[in-house]
Amino acid sequence: TIEDGSGKEIRVTIGQQQIYVDNRVISMDTQAVIRDGYTYLPMRAVLNALGFDDSNIVWNEREKSVTITWEEATQV
Repeated sequence: TIEDGSGKEIRVTIGQQQIYVDNRVISMDTQAVIRDGYTYLPMRAVLNALGFDDSNIVWNEREKSVTITWEEATQV
């Protein structure tokens, strides 16, 4: 479960292709997994649930990295 500070709750269940945002179900094209003891979340789906538009999320295939841009800062 992720809470964004504004009261929004985002819940991702391992092995399911749904994400729950304030008890609304949103379908995803992938799922969260646990691999080698690490939990991997579908970042684009989680960021969209937090209110980020796809234009603010850029995947760099060559570097295998994601750049997220928002008003205050840019994080890589």
